[in-house]
Amino acid sequence: MTRMSLKILRGVDLLAQDENLLTENSSDPYCEIYLNGRRVARTPTQKQTLNPIFGGPNATVEFDALSDDAEFVVKIYDQDLLKSDDPMGQVSFRGSAILDIAAKAMYPNVWLLVQSLDGCEACGQLEVRVLRLPADDEVPDSDTRTHKVPPTNGAHRGPRPSSRPTNRPPRELRESALSALSAGPKLSDAGVGNTIKSLRNMIIASRAPVTLHIYDVSNDCRVANFNAVAKGLNGGIYHAAVEIYGREYSFGGSKQMDVTGIFACKPRKCPMHHYRESQYLGDCDLSPAQVNQIVRKMKSEWMARTYDLFRKNCCFFSKEFAVELGVGSIPEWVYSLANVGAAVDDYRRSSGSDSIEGKKKKKQQQQRAKRTHPSDLAKAPRYALLCSCARRAIFFCRHTCMSHAYLYLFGVNPPDRATQHPNLFRARCVSHFRVTGVRHQKKGPRQCHNLHIASYSLEILLP
Repeated sequence: MTRMSLKILRGVDLLAQDENLLTENSSDPYCEIYLNGRRVARTPTQKQTLNPIFGGPNATVEFDALSDDAEFVVKIYDQDLLKSDDPMGQVSFRGSAILDIAAKAMYPNVWLLVQSLDGCEACGQLEVRVLRLPADDEVPDSDTRTHKVPPTNGAHRGPRPSSRPTNRPPRELRESALSALSAGPKLSDAGVGNTIKSLRNMIIASRAPVTLHIYDVSNDCRVANFNAVAKGLNGGIYHAAVEIYGREYSFGGSKQMDVTGIFACKPRKCPMHHYRESQYLGDCDLSPAQVNQIVRKMKSEWMARTYDLFRKNCCFFSKEFAVELGVGSIPEWVYSLANVGAAVDDYRRSSGSDSIEGKKKKKQQQQRAKRTHPSDLAKAPRYALLCSCARRAIFFCRHTCMSHAYLYLFGVNPPDRATQHPNLFRARCVSHFRVTGVRHQKKGPRQCHNLHIASYSLEILLP
């Protein structure tokens, strides 16, 4: 018999049961947890979504004495006000099986397929986590682990937190240090953490506290002033990061191909943005090794080149990271402005208007086509145009009475008969190339350069 905990993290692509005009293709899902045929818990209802995010204390059940063969059943229902709740599916598993799968995958969270419940159709997946908890007599000494809330000025003092619980309040947990800290969404829904004292006690008693740090984008005071007003309207321009075990994780973009966008820094010390406030999201009950497994997996999924200002930014990474840690989502007002920007961008694309980058590329293509229009090439028989991989146009002149040919770059002096077509040449030339094989040799008083013929990908020959 061991202590064990079950946490329902989230569901994806669940069955849509609401078919009215207001909530079409949606549901109000909640989960009921059964142990060996007996109902033991129920999660809160998530409104109008097919991808519910649970997590937090109301989606976690702890068992003091449980055998490894204990069988769990999680039933999913759609809450209705005017009729009985509709079944949406179920998942059943043994605690030992989930622990074995997590150990083999080296990842604490496990995805399960939703099966049919009471004859209803079923679709989607449910993410769960089963953990073995240490017994009460296995709790180590209190001086081996401390969870510290840094002061409001962003300084972080004292040793890095370890992975063991403590009963002694840390020195840094003072009222002034908690003035910029509030309870996260799942804690507020559970009705806990409403006061500074309760937050302080929760952080001290937690095994692996998770904190969301919110910054004003950049260090410009105008952004901070804008956010002070926009927050009251459920919006703003924010940078978000998640702290756990003394490290703050966030996401950024880069043009480099094989570089992850996840980076870490000291809590509340990101140099690129101005710190604003923090929210305590809850206790994830994970060890440092399990947290590293989650970060390692997310690094391959959150590459720097995939950064998108509206759809995949630091706020959405913090949301995903918090969900994977098991503490639920982050406040919606942190990323609401990005959702508005994404909706406007989708509408603009669907209406046929091009983006700024698309307009620049289209203009460059038009200018390139104007310089080398087919009507201009048709005026120059025995000539051809070759386009190199470096996007430089080359004028090619083939002489019928010679076994070799001459290549002329734009900016290179063409033969006399080509000067009759000014649209084809827009700059004066100083030298020419003579093709003798794969590479060029220096010929005559005009110096020519080495050129590899294979580097050219397109050749348009004219009669």
